Amino acid sequence: MASAAKSGVFTETIVKRLGWLQRKLRQWLAVHGAGRWLWLVLAMFAIDLLVDRIFKMDFSQRAIILVVMVGLGMVWFFRRLWRPLTHGISTDALLFEVERSHPQLGQVLINSLQLDRDSQIAAKGWSPQLAEATIEQGLARLPEVDFGAALDQIQGRRNLLVLFGGLAATLLLILGVWQTEFLNTWFRRNLMLTTDQWPQSTYLEIEGVDQGVLVVPRGTDHRQLVWVTETSSVADIDVQLEVESGGGRMLHSMKPTGKRDGREHAFTFHSVASEFRFRASGGDDITEWVQVKLAEPPGLTQLGLTGLLPSYTQQARLALEGGGPHALLANSGLELNADSNKPLKTCELRMGDLTWQLEPDATRQKFSFLFSPDQVYTAPSSDSTVAATGVPSGKYTMHLVDDEGLANVREFSFTIKSVEDQSPAVRAKLLGISGLVVPRAIVPTSFNVTDDFGVQQMKFDVQWSAGDQAANQSQQIDVWQSPAGPPTTTIDDVAVLRLEPLALTPDTSLRFVLQASDLRPPQPGVGQSREFLLRVVTEEELRADLLRREIEQRRAFQQAYETQLELVSGVRQLTATAEGTPEEWDRNRQNSLIALFRSQRAIGTSVDSIANRFEEFLVEVKNNRLDEEMQAIDPARTIESRFSNEIIGPIRELDVEWITNACRNLDNCRMNLADVGVFASSVAQTLKIQDEILERMRQILASMEDSENFQEVVNKLLEIKRVEERMKQELKGLDNPERIFDKDKGIFDDDK
Repeated sequence: MASAAKSGVFTETIVKRLGWLQRKLRQWLAVHGAGRWLWLVLAMFAIDLLVDRIFKMDFSQRAIILVVMVGLGMVWFFRRLWRPLTHGISTDALLFEVERSHPQLGQVLINSLQLDRDSQIAAKGWSPQLAEATIEQGLARLPEVDFGAALDQIQGRRNLLVLFGGLAATLLLILGVWQTEFLNTWFRRNLMLTTDQWPQSTYLEIEGVDQGVLVVPRGTDHRQLVWVTETSSVADIDVQLEVESGGGRMLHSMKPTGKRDGREHAFTFHSVASEFRFRASGGDDITEWVQVKLAEPPGLTQLGLTGLLPSYTQQARLALEGGGPHALLANSGLELNADSNKPLKTCELRMGDLTWQLEPDATRQKFSFLFSPDQVYTAPSSDSTVAATGVPSGKYTMHLVDDEGLANVREFSFTIKSVEDQSPAVRAKLLGISGLVVPRAIVPTSFNVTDDFGVQQMKFDVQWSAGDQAANQSQQIDVWQSPAGPPTTTIDDVAVLRLEPLALTPDTSLRFVLQASDLRPPQPGVGQSREFLLRVVTEEELRADLLRREIEQRRAFQQAYETQLELVSGVRQLTATAEGTPEEWDRNRQNSLIALFRSQRAIGTSVDSIANRFEEFLVEVKNNRLDEEMQAIDPARTIESRFSNEIIGPIRELDVEWITNACRNLDNCRMNLADVGVFASSVAQTLKIQDEILERMRQILASMEDSENFQEVVNKLLEIKRVEERMKQELKGLDNPERIFDKDKGIFDDDK
């Protein structure tokens, strides 16, 4: 066994020398592995560039190849570089390599190392002296051993060249990526996985895509646009869409839209109900795949509109349903409340170029907006501002955008039409007044006034002029004033215009209308009836005109009497001897009875109209107070008593009782035409009634003639009375009454 002094010296020395060799070996392995790994990566980059440039891979293909390259590089790096460097190399293996590179040593170093390590030499029966001699020999031979010779120096230099070549190529690649568009495009497309495209003659761009995703409303038609960018040198190309769905892939040709100088193309996906992906191709460009995602389009579940009317209407709120058009009073406001089916990013109200933002609540599903009534509202727009009082007229549309940027597909709109408050509608007619009135007459006027929001007051607007050369005079006379409380929207009444306070004179032309004003501020609306034109005449003129009209009605009654005579003659002919066949005779009598019935009914209508006219005359007499002077002449024969008792009453009785009964009997004759006995009895009964009608008509005609004669006498008497009164007035004004008998003037001549 080796002596204690030399024990372990060889081992320590050889381990130090082998440690240096071990470090050199790791460096050799690192250079060898790194250089080849670097060239492997460069080779994969070159293949990837070549394949992508030729075939223009899409995103998924480029991503797969990138994953494959990274995987191969990592596997090669682990197996050829990491694992050799991390696995330990034993000193014995290294020493064997050293011995192999130095055959002349005869394995003395290995033997010396083994003997130096073994502490049981004597126990094994070996000679300690021999072992010690061997170790000393190994120590003696160590200086002449070149441990570096165990490494392949030529291969090491090759490894360095490979590594430096790879580094140089990598540096050139980096510079190329930095400086050249070609390599930069490859780097960004295949390593950064961007959407950059290779230099080409045509570039396509798909509208609406965000990071490779296109959001489309579910169940709607989607019109997809693809256009050739302006940087394309070749724009006149055919564009196709490659669509991939669960049913496979399909190729669709897009149609040019004629826009963007013919560079825009379109295709419509109908009723999109499931997700798919597509890409566009045309010329030498193929776009990336676009994933179509479906989303529920934003919409309104409820749209509430409430009109806010001006305060003077006393109608604060008016519910509006549907899209309209809704007619709103000018200066009205509008309250809008909308509920959406999902939270919205924006909710806008648009009308033409004007846009208003609706106020959301915390959920962003309820929105509101208010146009205040009676206030000037300035509506902002992109280019200008518009000032309006209340809500402007026009068509309003709701524009909804959700958090995904998806706009509403269905149109939500309503139309507001601003209307002016209409002036009151006034309808009026005169009661018992013709075109002629006396200065002290009263003019009853029946009227009906309606207004949407209330009538404030009513007036007579009267104008008159005495002769063609006289100046016009006017006066307004109050008729009605709105009482306190709720506004009155409808008035149906009679107003009386009294002419006596106006101090009118005969031969005056009088015009008047009935005016009504509403509650509209600041200037009330005024409506008026049709204009009534009256001529003021003397009582003599009015009586003469009334007598003329009375004579006209008497003549009309005379005509009805003559028609009744003819009708009675026709009834008598029904009993004449039959001529011709029985069928022809029955048919002729049937036609005759129908004609007689119609004639009898027409007579009733005629006499009823005459009675109505006399009633109108009677009202006119009362309104013009013509009976006041008749009371002094003969109280029992006033116009009212004569018309009522002698004309109107008998005519009404004639019409209601006798003529109606005659019509009924004529109809009874027609129904009993087949029974000769009953028919003859019916005709006889009808003739009795007809004779009574004739008798009563003769009495009425006599009364009419008597009334006319009496009225003519009365008119003469009243005329004489007025002449007498005028003479008395003239005599009172003369200093010498004898002048009235001046030989140059007649007693009834007027003093001009």
